[in-house]
Amino acid sequence: MKTTFKHRISDMRCSLIWSIFILVLLFLLKTNVLFAQNQKAITDIRVSPEILAKVRLPATTIIKQVDYIPLSNKSLNLRKVDQLVVTETNFIVLDDANSTRNGKSKSVIAIYDLKGQLTAKISGMETSSFFMDNKNELINFENFRTGELTTYNLKGELIIKKKITVPFSDCFLLASGKIVYYNGYYIDRETAEKKDTLVNNINYTDSTGKKIFGSLSFNPNNITRRDSGGMRKHFYTSNTAGYFIQEYDYNIYSVTENEILKKFRILLPIQLSLPTGFLSDPKMVNNRQFFWLTKKNITYGIKNVFTNGNYISFGLCSSGSPNNGYFYNTLSGDLFSLASISTDESTFSLPLGEEVMASSKDSFFNIISLSDINSLVGIKDVSTNFPDKIKQLITISKNENPKLIVKISLKQN
Repeated sequence: MKTTFKHRISDMRCSLIWSIFILVLLFLLKTNVLFAQNQKAITDIRVSPEILAKVRLPATTIIKQVDYIPLSNKSLNLRKVDQLVVTETNFIVLDDANSTRNGKSKSVIAIYDLKGQLTAKISGMETSSFFMDNKNELINFENFRTGELTTYNLKGELIIKKKITVPFSDCFLLASGKIVYYNGYYIDRETAEKKDTLVNNINYTDSTGKKIFGSLSFNPNNITRRDSGGMRKHFYTSNTAGYFIQEYDYNIYSVTENEILKKFRILLPIQLSLPTGFLSDPKMVNNRQFFWLTKKNITYGIKNVFTNGNYISFGLCSSGSPNNGYFYNTLSGDLFSLASISTDESTFSLPLGEEVMASSKDSFFNIISLSDINSLVGIKDVSTNFPDKIKQLITISKNENPKLIVKISLKQN
């Protein structure tokens, strides 16, 4: 009887040990699967601008349709375009140095209908970017001089101004009403003990601005507030997707309802990449301005991230290289640049521009100037292919340089 009882105890122990072993094994397998899924979710995109520059792709093999929409300059002459947003009803354009007042550059946000007619404008402020509340059709921007968050509607009417309590570089509005703020290397003097502490966080808030939680905290070591690399935007809205990028980082992050996830990793040649120790070596930190002046081909970040169908577009930030936009086909893995497309009759022999600046449900968008068309070699020979609206624009714009929206629809496969 005692022996049987002991055997039962022994069997129970064995069963318990096996149960624990199986549970641990299942946990490890689940962890490995999740890790593998997470690893699989990150897509590597290998970019070699030198090789891509030599590749010439006929427009007919890549482009489904292209259209050129002149932007009216009757009451506003855009000097340059720093940001473009396309909605279902409007083109919204930022020129951050459209005019000068008391020696200071003033920005203008111009609102056009989809035919290129100016319907409203917001001028006289100091800002280098804006973000859209697409649900409520509101334009929001931070006024650097006053420290206010200012909101306008698409009629150019002021809705509200409110003081900003915590500095931020950019923000993103989720469909749920949550707002994602990127602090972007600001100095937090409240938590600093002996010296200023740099903060580089992403915070989620509710629609009232109350902080819900913080997401990724990026290492701000040895980075000063002014050492931003000149990046204007950190969040990009593309149809239903949101993306985040930051200085000195070659990754593209997906913005979800609850976190920021690494989605794409851009792999660059060594000669175009930041050197090892760029963020931590004191010699690099102290001489970074000299580095930027002498190493103009180095890429300091990613920009202009947009999606459409199977394609994701992006650009490289550098002070010397051309602003070529790149297209990556997420199904085939093919990569090509906007500059590599040879224009032909399908594009009316007109230039496509250098970089992608926006996207919609079925197209990517860029902006070119009339001077880009006038500089074409043999323009008299190819001008017969131009649409009538372009011919008319060339005729009436003798001493002006109006801008044109380029709408590009790619063939999906």
